[in-house]
Amino acid sequence: MKEYKVKVYDDRTEWYNLEGELHREDGPAKEYANGDKEYYINGQLHREDGPAVECSNGDKYYYINDKYLTEEEFNNRNNPTLDKAAEYYAHNYFDMHETNSYKELKKGFIAGVEWERKTNTV
Repeated sequence: MKEYKVKVYDDRTEWYNLEGELHREDGPAKEYANGDKEYYINGQLHREDGPAVECSNGDKYYYINDKYLTEEEFNNRNNPTLDKAAEYYAHNYFDMHETNSYKELKKGFIAGVEWERKTNTV
């Protein structure tokens, strides 16, 4: 069982680990009365399954180990070889090097793999 120190303020609630760092493994470490949420692990903005900062106005910010990532970087962070696989597939099976058809095939391959991953068919 994890132990947390919880501080409740008028406008927010904060969860801390025993070392005094913002930390919560099962939800946001900061929850604001206006609906904003911030996810921290050991004092660093961090969330592996979604945005580390969710604003009530719909804005989202992605962080891994306190490092800001664009949404695209976040979504592709576990796929460093996907682009290489698409390039290999397109080049070796269709021998279309850097033509529009090649680029479209590569783009379609990446989109197909991402769709399969999202629908849990891979």
